[in-house]
Amino acid sequence: MSCGHGFASLKECKQPSRCHTSTTKTSYINDTCARCDREVHFHVIRTSYEEDHASLVRKFIRARDENRSSEAMQLQREIAALHRATREKNATISTLRCDPDVLWS
Repeated sequence: MSCGHGFASLKECKQPSRCHTSTTKTSYINDTCARCDREVHFHVIRTSYEEDHASLVRKFIRARDENRSSEAMQLQREIAALHRATREKNATISTLRCDPDVLWS
């Protein structure tokens, strides 16, 4: 794969003479695995952000409705910090453009 990872068959080889030899043909896929894929990373970060954000907003609304202003202000700061942390995580993901099509060669 273009990320450097590969596929391996976990099936037992029925013809040992044909398995894992220098004559085995290797094919490459112009794509990344899920562990390296940018879109997977963005999705994981986004899902985590949405869950944490929803929880903080529920707590904020409850604190605001119950006139606990200092707690509401603290929750607003936590929401802003969560937003900043999420932006930083997204910035660490490779900025290389990915082609959505898989090219076999």
